[in-house]
Amino acid sequence: MTSRRAPTLFNWAGSKARVAKTLGGLDLPRFETYHEPFLGSGAAFLELSSAGLISKSLLSDANPRLVNVFRAAQAQAHEVISGLRMHALLDSDVHFSAVLGRLNARPVDSAINCQAASDTIYLLSQSFHSTWYETRSGQVSMSRRRGVEVFRARHQDVVRAAALLQDATVECGDFRSALGRVSAGDLVFLDPPYLYGGDQVDQRSYNTDRFGVSDVQFLSTEMRRMDDLGAHVIFCWGERADAVVPNGGTWTEIGRDCVWLSESLR
Repeated sequence: MTSRRAPTLFNWAGSKARVAKTLGGLDLPRFETYHEPFLGSGAAFLELSSAGLISKSLLSDANPRLVNVFRAAQAQAHEVISGLRMHALLDSDVHFSAVLGRLNARPVDSAINCQAASDTIYLLSQSFHSTWYETRSGQVSMSRRRGVEVFRARHQDVVRAAALLQDATVECGDFRSALGRVSAGDLVFLDPPYLYGGDQVDQRSYNTDRFGVSDVQFLSTEMRRMDDLGAHVIFCWGERADAVVPNGGTWTEIGRDCVWLSESLR
């Protein structure tokens, strides 16, 4: 375990940095491959990797713009940093609006785009509560925080994240296909969008495809399959949900999150 602070590529509402830091202090067993199919800001991966607990990793998310940030940092960190330096020079309400417009006007594809990566990092840093919302038509809706400090590019965080990502596979894709690649002895970190009470779908979706009750049901079945397979599973949720997780295991509260660890991690 290293005491060095894990890098942060971008601000993110609901980041699991605190959860991952707590997990990094546990005596986790050795595992073959790390899987994170709801990557988000990548806080869990970056923290556990900084702690020396991760070597081979399969990282994915359904949001192509977020995945692009990781792939761009992984392949061309210096280009991403150049874009961030430009944002630091131009930061203003007008610039924020122009960058958001540029991001929405740009077609979303699988090619690495360093400008789009730096734009995404900048917008999340300066947006209200660092919240990302996509309409069903795929447009990103964000507003700039009032009284926000001038944007400062975190150059070293990009450099350090790039180093940690060198041995990782980063893909854009649905969590269903990602979970199909889990094998015995792997560690799976699951942080899906939260549903509360009678919610049928995530109303604050960061992707055009809303995460709903049927997805939770599929995830529950997959957790039981992976647990029976001999994989180690960590599941984060907004409240304790015994009906969703397999028998055994342990719930613990970390900040505002309820975190379930499979019995093999106890």
